[in-house]
Amino acid sequence: MEIIPKESVLDYAACHYGTSRLTFRGPKQTTDAPFVAFLGGSEVYGRFIDRPISMLVEQELGINCANFGCKNAGVDVFLQDPALCELASQAAVTVIQITGAQNMSNRFYRVHPRFNDRFVAPAASLKALYPDLDFTNIHFCRHALREFYQASATRFELIVDELKAAWVARMIQLLETVKGRKVLFWMGAHGIDTADENSLLDPLYVDRDMVEALRPYVDEIVEYVASRQACQDGTRGMIFSSAEKRAAQHMFGPRAHREVAKALVKVLEPMVGKLNRCEKTIAA
Repeated sequence: MEIIPKESVLDYAACHYGTSRLTFRGPKQTTDAPFVAFLGGSEVYGRFIDRPISMLVEQELGINCANFGCKNAGVDVFLQDPALCELASQAAVTVIQITGAQNMSNRFYRVHPRFNDRFVAPAASLKALYPDLDFTNIHFCRHALREFYQASATRFELIVDELKAAWVARMIQLLETVKGRKVLFWMGAHGIDTADENSLLDPLYVDRDMVEALRPYVDEIVEYVASRQACQDGTRGMIFSSAEKRAAQHMFGPRAHREVAKALVKVLEPMVGKLNRCEKTIAA
């Protein structure tokens, strides 16, 4: 597989919106005219992707699409930013990616408020559950979960149950906080009912019952399963430095972004109605 030279690393045109403390991918869109807001993790952000989901949808619908995706984000990063939730509430439609249940604080452990994949500290309940485990060298949530499982598969079930319950509660809170029309979407190598917990491409520990519990709070749910070709593409068409190759191998490529954008356009087009005739403008 060809390695893209470092001098060709993608420019994400970092920008800020309103009073939010988060840094987003540009180009910055105006939010004074009708727009569609996109919330999610690395896939929505479009890491290593020249034209991410929001940009492809914008091109097809002709309406401004603001990319509020954050790398490795869970639900917490959005809930802890009231300014962003308020801004998303002003969108004609807010599209929210279903992210995994592991990257959020819960009664067993705390994650970093902005980098939700970072394991910050174990709670007293986790130390009591795993008195034999040394947490000193655990820095990431997936690493933590592997350690918990290997130490005791039986005790690990308690953690998974907590993650699932916390995810549903936190997602409902987010959906109630962000006002207006909302579309929820699943992006995985497998469907919701067949998600693989060992795959980095499927939202971790999210099942059908959890997603269906959110249906009363959204207008539509889009379930996108990557085509065989999209899964086989690997890093083809992605832009990254040699140091980023391993991370890129665990991400969806351009074909998957085109496929999910097409699925979202089918749902969004009737929702934005005549708004898609508005001239697209870029914020200064």
